[in-house]
Amino acid sequence: MNVKFVCRKTKASKDGLIPIEMSICIKCKRKYIVTGRKVKPKAFCAKTQKVKGDSETNEFLAALKSRVYSIETELLRNGEDITVDSILSVFKDGDTKKSITILSLFELHYDKIRKKVSKKLLAPTTLSKYIVTKDYLIKYLKSEKKVNDILIKNITPNFIEGFFLFLLKSMANNTAVHKMKQLKAILKMAVEEGYIDVSPFKLELKNEKVDVEPLTVEEITRIKNKQIDMDRLAKNAERAYSYHVNLVYQRALIDALIKGGYIDCFKKIRAGCSEANSILDIYGNSLSNKQFRINCELDCI
Repeated sequence: MNVKFVCRKTKASKDGLIPIEMSICIKCKRKYIVTGRKVKPKAFCAKTQKVKGDSETNEFLAALKSRVYSIETELLRNGEDITVDSILSVFKDGDTKKSITILSLFELHYDKIRKKVSKKLLAPTTLSKYIVTKDYLIKYLKSEKKVNDILIKNITPNFIEGFFLFLLKSMANNTAVHKMKQLKAILKMAVEEGYIDVSPFKLELKNEKVDVEPLTVEEITRIKNKQIDMDRLAKNAERAYSYHVNLVYQRALIDALIKGGYIDCFKKIRAGCSEANSILDIYGNSLSNKQFRINCELDCI
């Protein structure tokens, strides 16, 4: 970060005085802050960064510069991104919390998820799904907004709606809804942590009903007789499950696992393990009247 004071002659007023501005430059991005002090053109020395014969103004400028660097230190201590916008935000608002960006907030949320994953309170895939959502958000910021990040306080309902429309260009509605719910959770955390007062998320989300045609006898026969690469099939099926695109992959995965002797039972899609009829044997019969233990660690795939 480079901080210096400048007097631009183009800003001279009718009385011939030039305002002293503080220039802040970070990664080739520069912005100016008006200090409120004016001097004669020859009174300010750019080399020494001082006004000749005006100790009071010089002390004032030194205090401003010191404040900017202290803000940078505070942002670094909080693990937040150092940008011109984040510096200016704190400089004007006087609160480092108000300077946090959306991508920084994602990182804070990651830390919370990692802790829950380590305690086995959440599945590891929960974190990976948030990472995917963040990647899409980065693409949206760069391609549509022409920025690398955005302050939480600057996010508007229009920004959120724009992100949803951006997602719909590359995925189905239900997948986009799932990712928007993750963003909604991030913004809810921002309110809870005091970064913003009210969440800007006003978008109404609605899943579309997906009609899935069952496999035909011919398709099932073809799958059972096919030599299947278990690792590849598991990855494809997981991808299909995550994006709610095609349940045929899920059906094929179950058939393959049964054929290979990897599983003795399976759970209905979207059914909770506590539901009486959620666990079925490999023939589709309910196991609600049986006593057994479920091992969810499928290391083989």
